Amino acid sequence: MIYWDGDVYYCKSSDLLKKTGSSWTDVTSVTGGTFMCIFENLNYLAIGRDDEVDLIDKDGVVRQTLQLPEEYTVISMAWNNDRLYVAIQSRLSSNGSQNKAALFVWDGLSAAYNELHPVDAYLIYSVVRYRNGVALLTDRGELLYFAGSFERLDSFPLYYRNQFYNGEDGNWTTNLIGPRSMSVYKDRIYIAIRGYGYNYTGNPRISIGYLFPSGVWCFDPNVGLYHKYSLD
Repeated sequence: MIYWDGDVYYCKSSDLLKKTGSSWTDVTSVTGGTFMCIFENLNYLAIGRDDEVDLIDKDGVVRQTLQLPEEYTVISMAWNNDRLYVAIQSRLSSNGSQNKAALFVWDGLSAAYNELHPVDAYLIYSVVRYRNGVALLTDRGELLYFAGSFERLDSFPLYYRNQFYNGEDGNWTTNLIGPRSMSVYKDRIYIAIRGYGYNYTGNPRISIGYLFPSGVWCFDPNVGLYHKYSLD
């Protein structure tokens, strides 16, 4: 759900709904999606689904569509400095192989992305506006900053064990860290995380939940990454 220019928008896999006043209406020009973000300088709403991103105006008209390579799935997006940053997950191929994830950078003006920046991971869980670019968290436990190039801000303990953080069935899943699980206050990054998953790089799979507790973690540039809040 997102608030844009006086209205509330709710997106699900098959529909995009708009609330004006007390009533909801279906924006029929858009199929739906899994993530929304405001493209501020163009004043469009970006809607990501599967391997594409639509930009719609206030009348619900699709003004531009970004088509990504079919092996990628849009997970999270953030806008900063006239650019949309699209975080993706790579899909398993028919032979069971999987490419690394990547961060796409788009100006919203053409149907092609402007930049492609791979990461050493299979999934970017979440991306958020930060400083002059974006911060993002990967399934390797790396907290990265991107503003033209990647800088590692810090990492969760599993990074140092060369493990990947995924679900109980061995699949990379956003149930562990949601696409909107990161927020920024001043220069600090807050991350809501479920600290219980599995390493799927070995056989048998092992639980890595003991490496770090669930709750809210905080990255402070003066301190580093630390566990700040948890439920009783």
